[in-house]
Amino acid sequence: MTDLDLAFAPAVDLAQMIAARTVSPVEVISNSLSRIDEVNQKLNCFCFIWHDEALEAARVATQAVARGDPLGPLHGIPVVIKDQADVKGMPTTLGSVLFKNYFPDRDSFVAEKLRNAGAIILAKATLGELGGGDTHGSLFGSTRNPYDPDRTVGGSSGGAQGLHQLARNHECQSRA
Repeated sequence: MTDLDLAFAPAVDLAQMIAARTVSPVEVISNSLSRIDEVNQKLNCFCFIWHDEALEAARVATQAVARGDPLGPLHGIPVVIKDQADVKGMPTTLGSVLFKNYFPDRDSFVAEKLRNAGAIILAKATLGELGGGDTHGSLFGSTRNPYDPDRTVGGSSGGAQGLHQLARNHECQSRA
C-alpha cells in the first residue's frame, strides 16, 4: 500500500530525508510508482511509466548515499516530465499518433538539468494532442479529473493538472 504522506511530501522534505538517511531513494521511488499504479488506470495522468529504469536509478542513488557521495539538490527525488520534453531513448509523442515512434537520442534541456541535479524521471505526463488546449490526445485519450472522473482536467497539461489536483485533495484531507 502506498504511503500517501511520502507520496505527497514536498521535494525539499524528501531531499532532506534522503540526505539524513531516514528514507532511501528506492523507498521513495517505489512508493511513487505504487501511487502511479493506483491512480493511472482511472485518471490517465501518465502516458509512459518507467518502473524498471526508475528503480535501477533509485538503487544507484541509494548506493551513492550509502557511500557518502556528494548529493545533488534533487538526489533521488521522483519527477514526471510532460510528453513534449525529450528523454533520451524514451518516446516523445506529444500525445499524437504522428509521433508515436519518435525516440530522441538525447535529453531535452529540462531532462538534462533534472538528472544532473539527481532527480529520477519516473514517467511522462499526458498532454493535449500536439500540446493543444484540451486534455485529449489521439494516442492516449483524455486525462480524467480526480474530483469528478466524468470530466477532464482541461488544459494542455492534463497529466500534470491531474497530479496537482491529487496532491491538493490529499492536503485538504490531511488538514481535516
